[in-house]
Amino acid sequence: MQNMKMALIVGQGEVNQSLLNDMAPNWPLIALDGAAHMMREKGLSPDIIIGDFDSFDPASYGTENGAAIKISEQDTNDFEKALYHLKPEMLVGFGLFGKRFDQAMANLHVMAKYHDVTKIIAVTNDEVITVHKGRTRLPAVEDALFAIIPLAPMRFHASHGLAYELDGLSLGFGACVSSSNQARTPFIDLVPEADDEDVFYACCRPLSLIERDGLDSDGLCGLFA
Repeated sequence: MQNMKMALIVGQGEVNQSLLNDMAPNWPLIALDGAAHMMREKGLSPDIIIGDFDSFDPASYGTENGAAIKISEQDTNDFEKALYHLKPEMLVGFGLFGKRFDQAMANLHVMAKYHDVTKIIAVTNDEVITVHKGRTRLPAVEDALFAIIPLAPMRFHASHGLAYELDGLSLGFGACVSSSNQARTPFIDLVPEADDEDVFYACCRPLSLIERDGLDSDGLCGLFA
């Protein structure tokens, strides 16, 4: 199943179980390490279980319902192991946030690191989170959340469609972020300064966006353009 086009991946954080249940019949299902045990309790059988197996017990689980892939190196977390081993073109991630803060930040780092390889959509109970760089035009839900969180210091040349525009604004941790912004139009234009076109930033939008635009691959791809 390497080089798969689309997949769902489940970590050990907070899982939007309703959405996962809706999507699970349609795509390959990947469990990160001990998330396989949690999924079994919810009646789901992953196609692949991958990780260093520090929280997954193959003996008690049994692998007849899924291929178990152990990767022992400790330079990466289980999320990154899945990405570099399976190489999906797109994935929707559940349980990537909400358990441990350090792991949530590490997973956000991985989303940026693999930005040019895999389109990654992380979902929580309320939000959809994507990572971008450079100039982009993204769909939005009018009068709803559209937060921009820089992953390194950066400056925006302009934006269009936000309640609080970013024109000429420098963003960075310890300086300014745009965490409580809102969309005022159906699409938001974000234009970083030329010197900062390679700096990654995360965008948080309401979960209703994917419920509105559809859970098929075309609808999910639309989150990026």
